[in-house]
Amino acid sequence: ESQVALVERIGNLSDEQKTKLELAGLGDIHRFFSLFETLRRNRPTRQVTMDQYQKMWQEAQPLQRRYQAGLHGRGSLFQKTLWNTLDKSQLSTFQKIDAERRRRQYAAIVRATIAQIDRAVPLTADQRARLIDLVLTRTEPPEIWGQSYYQYHVVLLNMSKLPEEELKPI
Repeated sequence: ESQVALVERIGNLSDEQKTKLELAGLGDIHRFFSLFETLRRNRPTRQVTMDQYQKMWQEAQPLQRRYQAGLHGRGSLFQKTLWNTLDKSQLSTFQKIDAERRRRQYAAIVRATIAQIDRAVPLTADQRARLIDLVLTRTEPPEIWGQSYYQYHVVLLNMSKLPEEELKPI
């Protein structure tokens, strides 16, 4: 529903387009829970050895990654349907809205990352503001954000690519 609501922000989405997107989203959810149920059914009900546990963990990893990346992300039925359902004008508008949404999310994570840095290396308010501005203007948000702790690492990796001569004055 939230993905369809995001797409609806483009305006003039027909009922047929909305229905197709909703069905595709439900298909992604059904596919995920079908895989989950398969894993759950194959799980032993008795105590397991460390080797069995590691095997179960390895089998669960793709499902965990899929969940963290978002059920309606790249390669999903929803995404495929989105690209094939919207016309060029709608798609262009959606891409602008989505880029702005990702940019706002990235800005929030950059601020949180700078706050973490500030705990270890105290910064003045001016240094903090200048560093945030530098990171936001000179780096790009990733196409896909996971729902995890590693978001901070993405920002730190982006910061590591900034030229030293731009960081030193701050």
